Amino acid sequence: MLDLAWPTVGMPWWKPVGLLAFGVLIEVCQKMTGYRSFSVGDIVANGVGVLAYLGVAMGAADVVPGVSGGTIAFITGIYDELLDSIKRLGPGALKVLAQDGIAACWKHIN
Repeated sequence: MLDLAWPTVGMPWWKPVGLLAFGVLIEVCQKMTGYRSFSVGDIVANGVGVLAYLGVAMGAADVVPGVSGGTIAFITGIYDELLDSIKRLGPGALKVLAQDGIAACWKHIN
């Protein structure tokens, strides 16, 4: 919510990196307790959460009158990237998916 209160153009690189690093730090601390374990699955879940962060911000904007998800995408600096990714969805993406797999398809789209 703070990002919505003080919007800047673009997403600073240190926000997602810092959040992921914090998640890894928590996992390391859990491992050091002796009765908790280090879980790669939790780190993956943290990564998915960071990726979903911008999407949640765009969805939350729909409840504010006069603010759209597109406005939030523009404020956070992902609007052009979002449009480019949408343009890349199509037969070409399906061909890459069939030939090279999910990772290559994701890279092709975004």
